[in-house]
Amino acid sequence: MIIAEKGSTNTDTLVIVFLNQSNHPEKFREKLCRAYGFDSYHKIFVYDRSTCMTLLGIPPERKDFNEVRAEIESLVKRFAPKRLITTGSSAGSFPALLFGHLLKADVAVAIAPFTNLDPDALSDQELMVRRQMKRVQRLIDENPEAPTKYMNLRSVLDQYNGKTKYLIHVSRGFQSDYQHAINLEGLPGVRIHEHLYNDHSLDTYLADTHQLKKCHSANYRVPNRLQHKANILRYLAERRFRNLLMRLPIQSIFAR
Repeated sequence: MIIAEKGSTNTDTLVIVFLNQSNHPEKFREKLCRAYGFDSYHKIFVYDRSTCMTLLGIPPERKDFNEVRAEIESLVKRFAPKRLITTGSSAGSFPALLFGHLLKADVAVAIAPFTNLDPDALSDQELMVRRQMKRVQRLIDENPEAPTKYMNLRSVLDQYNGKTKYLIHVSRGFQSDYQHAINLEGLPGVRIHEHLYNDHSLDTYLADTHQLKKCHSANYRVPNRLQHKANILRYLAERRFRNLLMRLPIQSIFAR
């Protein structure tokens, strides 16, 4: 599913949001726009529930990757933005980085990233993630039209497009995501932001601590430990965990 929405008349920014499987655009796009601070921007929502991250198209409407790419490129040309952002979390992060590269976006943002779809490439992937990647690899192996050259984003982004800033946001305490992040370490244009957080749900944490819009800026800096402590306290309070907060040793909410 690909949905385009026109923003306010005075905006020159287009955001392409690649949604993960749990964020169906018809249910979540308004909430996501508020959380990301993208209400006034032109927007394209790309939703692939197949878990193949657009490499096999977006079934059943778009049969292969080239169809997806052609439609997105056509929409970008129609909006003709001066500033282009691609963004995605979890399974949406892979196409966010890939299309950020292909479209020469100004900024490509990946939260809780996937950067290599080879199930055996990253040693510390959790069992559930490894099973998912094995399924993706099997489906891609069965499709002779699949663009296998994009399976590992390190080799893709290594051919720098000369423009895009790749902002990788990762939970320092979640090893599977961390392995995917450091897979891109040292590449041109790549900045890895390590957050003092321990879970894959980094986008939720960033939204609840009012950092989600800020982390799409090339000037973003990860909060220091003292700021992070304040964010965590607010995060827990806003989720009505005040009683838990009174009993929880403060050091236990820090990534190690």
